[in-house]
Amino acid sequence: MARVPHECRAGFAYRIAELGFIDKGVGPNGHLFEYQGPSWARWDSNCIVMRERADGDIDATIPLYVHWRIHRLAAVA
Repeated sequence: MARVPHECRAGFAYRIAELGFIDKGVGPNGHLFEYQGPSWARWDSNCIVMRERADGDIDATIPLYVHWRIHRLAAVA
């Protein structure tokens, strides 16, 4: 699970959209984003779930490869 500070929320949403994830709306576990490509892997490898914390930050459950790519993109930018 990754913690996204409130001030980075827009940038995080932009990055996951740039990586091919689309907004599927709010479900019982939080806000769901699903990969728009073919589902070649397990369900949890194609989904990101975000839950807002009381302090305004976000707890995001993301696949490891997405975490790695976001950090790599941030280092290049």
